[in-house]
Amino acid sequence: MKGTLRKPGRRKRLVPARRRQSSWFVPFLAVVLAAIHLLIWFLGSEQATELWQRYGVIFVTDAPWSPQIAARLGTGILFHTDVWHLATNLIFLLVFGMPLERQWGALRTALFLMLAGTVGNLVMMLNMTPNAAPVIGASGAISGVIGAYLVNFPTSRIGLLIPLGLFVQYVRVPALVVIGAWIGLQIAYTLFEVALGPVAWWAHVAGFVSGVVFAAVVKMFR
Repeated sequence: MKGTLRKPGRRKRLVPARRRQSSWFVPFLAVVLAAIHLLIWFLGSEQATELWQRYGVIFVTDAPWSPQIAARLGTGILFHTDVWHLATNLIFLLVFGMPLERQWGALRTALFLMLAGTVGNLVMMLNMTPNAAPVIGASGAISGVIGAYLVNFPTSRIGLLIPLGLFVQYVRVPALVVIGAWIGLQIAYTLFEVALGPVAWWAHVAGFVSGVVFAAVVKMFR
C-alpha cells in the first residue's frame, strides 16, 4: 500500500496584540482640581476672589503681553467658580478623557489638555470686554476632550439617564448625536451671546475645535 506524504503546513506568524494603556493621569487630574477647589473654599470668598484676579484670564489691551499675562492662559484652568462648575467639568473629563488616555497615553493626554485649555482661554481673552470679570475653569480643556473623543470614537454610544415623570430611563445614544447637540448649543449661545451666568462660551467652542483638529492630526500620522 502506497503511503501519502503530508506537506508541512505554513506556520502562522503570531503578531503580539497591542498592549492597552491604563488611565491614571485623568483621574489624578480630577483629584487635583477637586483638591484645589476644596482648599480655596476653606480660604474663604475674599481669598478666592484675590486668586481669581491674580491667576484668571483677564481683558488685555493693545499693549504687548507680558509673560505673567500669557501664563494666565494656563493657570486659569486650575480654578472653578463653584461646586456645580467643578462637578460638571470633572464628569465630562472622566467620561471622555479616560478612553482618550487609554489610547494616547498619559503624556500626550496631559499636553493635549493644556493645549486645548490654553487655546480656549486665548480665544476667550480676545473676545472679552474691559469690564469683564476674570475667566476661570477647565471648560476649554474639557471641550477639547469632547472634540477629540468624537474623532477617535465616532461610532460609540453614551449612556444617558432620561427622566420620564416619576421614573428614570437609561438609554445608550450615539456619541455623534449627543456631542453634536451639545456643540450646537455652544455655538448658538456664543453667536447670540446668551447670558446664563459667567459661562465662557467662546472657550467651549475654541476648545472643541482644537480637540477635533489635534485628534485628527494624531489619527492621520498613527
